[in-house]
Amino acid sequence: MSFFHFLNGILQGKPDDVIAPEMVGEACCDDDGSTAGSSRRSLGDSSSDMYPISILYGSETGRAMEYAQELAREAEEYGFQAILRELDDAARTDFRKAVSIDEHEYQGIPCATIIVVSTSCEGDAPDNASEFCKMLKEKSTDSSDFLRGLDFAMFGLGDSKYENFNTVSKFIDSTLPRLGAERLLDLVCGDDDRDMDADFWNWRRALWPLLRAHYYQHGETSSSTQSASDEVEQCPYRVEYLPKSEAHLSDSVRSSKFPDDSINFSTACYFTASDCPIISKRNIRSIEDERSTVHFEIDISECNAGLKYKTGDRLAVLPVNDDEIVNRVAVALGFDLEDSFLLLPAWNTDEEDFRHIFPTPCSIKECLSRYCDLSGPPCRFALKKLSTFATSSRDWSKLTKLASSREYYQREIIDNHVGIADLICNVCPSIKLSLLNFIFICRRMQPRYYAISSSPLVYPKSVHI
Repeated sequence: MSFFHFLNGILQGKPDDVIAPEMVGEACCDDDGSTAGSSRRSLGDSSSDMYPISILYGSETGRAMEYAQELAREAEEYGFQAILRELDDAARTDFRKAVSIDEHEYQGIPCATIIVVSTSCEGDAPDNASEFCKMLKEKSTDSSDFLRGLDFAMFGLGDSKYENFNTVSKFIDSTLPRLGAERLLDLVCGDDDRDMDADFWNWRRALWPLLRAHYYQHGETSSSTQSASDEVEQCPYRVEYLPKSEAHLSDSVRSSKFPDDSINFSTACYFTASDCPIISKRNIRSIEDERSTVHFEIDISECNAGLKYKTGDRLAVLPVNDDEIVNRVAVALGFDLEDSFLLLPAWNTDEEDFRHIFPTPCSIKECLSRYCDLSGPPCRFALKKLSTFATSSRDWSKLTKLASSREYYQREIIDNHVGIADLICNVCPSIKLSLLNFIFICRRMQPRYYAISSSPLVYPKSVHI
């Protein structure tokens, strides 16, 4: 059981405490979600000349989801129509039917499924992949042909510092063939202790040519296939600014206003979070000890829905960006922090498929303070996207080099603790982009989890970590 709270001040302005998923979506669109000069069809279009593939993901922090979204966005460039779903969603709706293409014109050809899934440090499946893994375990005991006709490729996310490195992806990869599925590409286990982005980049470079050769081997070609350099990606949402007279609507809208099925799974914590005051904090180590262990006591008496907990439950703490960093970004990009906005589905996006990534209406200040990771290092995919918004050749060259060179990126970004705020305000100040594009490129703020050490029998109105 997890609880999500904003604790103002605990992690303000501390880049090393921010853990967030990589944002890998390509963006170049106006605030209404439209793309200037683009004739590209959206992924939701029904294109009879494009081969359909299912892209399924299991993600805890959002990184696996964003890798899957990146695959879905570039699928059309290679002649495929992508259907993007959570693994548990596919399992709940009859997995075999969810990845079937029996009704498509390519009848008789095996259906293709790409799976991207992460593993927690404890070796557990993400919450939105647990039902899928349970289904595989049950089916593997009595059904050797349950997935006959399914072709699959898989990318796993993990961290080799932990004993249970990529155990979930390894389990799925070994179980699917026992159920009759055919592996198209060997499993690649991305390692966050090294360079996860590079692992994913190299894997997908091998993936698309293989899929093209496998499914278009009889000479079929897709008239919609275009090079990535000739196209501009469309955002799945749009920004709608509110009149100043409606600024009062910018107060945080919580989960009661959003049905569960309309919320993005990886950022659901934003919709259930509460501001909780810190009662006390103290260092419980000796003053002679060079290290520190800080004990916090947090008041939960006024939490949403009368929060209850048990000893050992996890408390999720969401950091808040320092006001000085927020102000610098706003000045650099010309944002008015007092402006309020709604984040809505893009005009060409089916509202039923849209998932809210944070509660709106909200002010730009709340958006930058609570939902955007301004201090954590942007991934190389994000740097590639940012290069398209650099208005000087110097900045464009630097961003391009950062995106393409692993060693240069490590030295200039990781080793120097450079965040997207530093990039925009200092390193590459010619970057100019809209609020929508900034939201699309910037990584989301992620919680840090702490085990609750207090007992609710003794402290019913506070938690201790």
